[in-house]
Formats: sequence, structure tokens, C-alpha cells
Amino acid sequence: MPPPPSCTGPSPEQARSLLSALSRCLCGVAMLTGLFTAANVTLFATARGVPWPIAILLDPMVGLALATVLYGDARLAAFQVRPPRWSVCLRWGTGLIATLMNTWTSLWPPRHGPADPVAWPTDLDPAGVLLHATPTLLLIGLTETVAAYRRTLTPYLRPLSSPEPVGSVSVGAVVEEGHDPSTRGSTVWEQALQIDRAHRMATNRPASVWRLRTALHLGPARARRLYEELHQHHCQHRESAPPE
Repeated sequence: MPPPPSCTGPSPEQARSLLSALSRCLCGVAMLTGLFTAANVTLFATARGVPWPIAILLDPMVGLALATVLYGDARLAAFQVRPPRWSVCLRWGTGLIATLMNTWTSLWPPRHGPADPVAWPTDLDPAGVLLHATPTLLLIGLTETVAAYRRTLTPYLRPLSSPEPVGSVSVGAVVEEGHDPSTRGSTVWEQALQIDRAHRMATNRPASVWRLRTALHLGPARARRLYEELHQHHCQHRESAPPE
């Protein structure tokens, strides 16, 4: 769960601008990495009997898989949803596969032909391994860093105020959707305040979006809006409190 936005944190426009710049940098590095590795991967495939028209598809295939999981993770981060473990496995899997294909000839130089047995590298070329592994490992590291930046900046992407107060929403609407009727008679806002205050007293941190969703049986968008309203309320209360 990303940390809550601070009262003096960046504005939504600044957060979006930073994320856009990070996304452009990631796309640029990915394109340059693809150009660098395309020749190595294609030669790796053709040296093992794969025809040229098929060999040239291997590198774009790996790149498209990585781009797909990056886009999916970015959208999930915008919804405050933790990506599944498979996305991490796919990111690292594609990166490590590309790294291995790029460094194969440096780890196991061909002696007699492409069908040489694979054993512990004895004639490896350290400079070649470093040269061919740098772009793919750099892309893996940048991908994980941008994903972490996006999770950190997501709470700042939406303004803290909304046109309608959340306190006007009653639990009756939630009950109509088939949720727990035991909370009828009090508002969602009052219950959220109680949950948030108890959570702050216990952990010195606000209640998360997931905590509000599970405790109040809300959808992700509604819980997110309530989370932002609670943060605004906390900031206003702290600013209006007399100094000690």
C-alpha cells in the first residue's frame, strides 16, 4: 500500500507530470534496449537453425510481453490495486531470458558448432557478459523503480476535495447492494472517521483504502474517494488545532 499523501505533498498536476516523464524515460530505454538486443537475439536464434523470418520475431515477442505487463501494472497502480505475483514473475522472467540470450555466446563461446554441450562456463568473456547484460539488467531495474515511483505517487493523482461531501452517503445505499445490514442507521462518513481515528491511534498512520473497502463494504472508487476525504479532514483539523 503506498504511503498516504502529505498535507504539503505535490499537487495532482505535479504528480502526473513526474509520472509522465518517468513513463517517457522508461519507453525510451525500452526502445534503445530493444534495438541493442534485436541483433544479438536474432543471431542467437539463426545460429541454432531458426530461419531468418522466424528469428526476427523473437525479440519483439519478448518486448511485447514486457510492455503488456508494464501497462497492466500501471493501470492497477492507478486503481490502488496490488499487481498479482505473476506480473512480477513475467517482468523478471522476460528480462532474464533476454539477458541470457544476449550473453550466451560470451558465457559459452562456440567451439565446434551450435550443438556444443552446456557445462559450467570455463572460457567465458567477462567483458562481453558485462557489455551484453547491461542494457537488459538496466531495463529490469528501471522497470521496478518506475513501478515503485508510480505506487508512491498514486495517492497524489486526485485532488483532495470533491464536489459532494462523503458524509451525505448513508449505509442504506450500501445495504441495498447486498452488504451487511448491521450498520444501518449511521453514515459511512461517521464509521470511516471512527475507523480512521482508531487506525491512527494504533499505527500512527491513516486507514488504507483496502481497510475502508473491507470494513465498509465499498467499491474501489468509492473507498478511494472516502480515503481522500478523510485525509483532507485530517489536514484541516491539524491546521486548525491550536499550537502546543
